[in-house]
Amino acid sequence: MKRKLLIGGLLAMLATGCAGNRDLLDSSIGEAEGMSRAAQAEGIKSQATVQADKDLALAKQLSEEGKTDEAFDAAERSRLEYRLAFAQKDAKDAAIADSSASKELKGDLESQKLYQSILDSENQGKESAK
Repeated sequence: MKRKLLIGGLLAMLATGCAGNRDLLDSSIGEAEGMSRAAQAEGIKSQATVQADKDLALAKQLSEEGKTDEAFDAAERSRLEYRLAFAQKDAKDAAIADSSASKELKGDLESQKLYQSILDSENQGKESAK
């Protein structure tokens, strides 16, 4: 009798553990799908998003086959690759903004030099008129 209770309890714990894993897997796949839609909406197409799409498809396939652990790993890889794609886009945007600001600053410095030379010329003209 104790043996049946012990085996029954272990099976119940196993079933509960699997149900928790399934919820976690579904959540991970859902997040990856959301990140995929966001990447498409922002027009992000890179090597990272291509690999993330492949891993997301693999996660869905493995999930349907009941391989929850492998599916979860693929879904997590997909999420990380989408995060990488977003970070790379942010870095690229920041580099472009930095370049633009540097060019603007260089133009401002050149304008400052021009105005300074005009001011110096006017000051020299006033001094020589005295």
